[in-house]
Amino acid sequence: MEAPIKTRYDKAGPQVAEALRRRHFEAHYVSTAQEALDLALTLIPKDRTVSWGGTVTAAQIGLMDRLHQGDYQLIDRDTGKTPAEKQADAAGPDLRHLYHEQQRHLRRRPAGEPGRQRQPGGGPVLRAGECAGHRRDEQGHG
Repeated sequence: MEAPIKTRYDKAGPQVAEALRRRHFEAHYVSTAQEALDLALTLIPKDRTVSWGGTVTAAQIGLMDRLHQGDYQLIDRDTGKTPAEKQADAAGPDLRHLYHEQQRHLRRRPAGEPGRQRQPGGGPVLRAGECAGHRRDEQGHG
């Protein structure tokens, strides 16, 4: 980074972090990529599930590589083979499991046979105005 820009960031960064802390954000300012990596690793507890949205900065500072090497349960959508798997991976381990169960169920069902939709918790998907104990008839009465 060019020296004048870095000097400007080093002056403004702590002020911005302090303004965010006054508004009840946890904010930090670091001057280098190595400091950012070290700080990020101290802020992420071990043995936790970790994920991220599309982030170039985390890749550039080596955070993703270090998370893959550490004791973290990772949800990495970039490891999915198909767009559907990537979406399921981004949704987390519970939904990833449900996605694979749904795919297995769809392969077992005879062609043309409709399946009953289920929510992630196992209950049926309800239409507007329905509850689990009270279903409407075809005319919408109930």
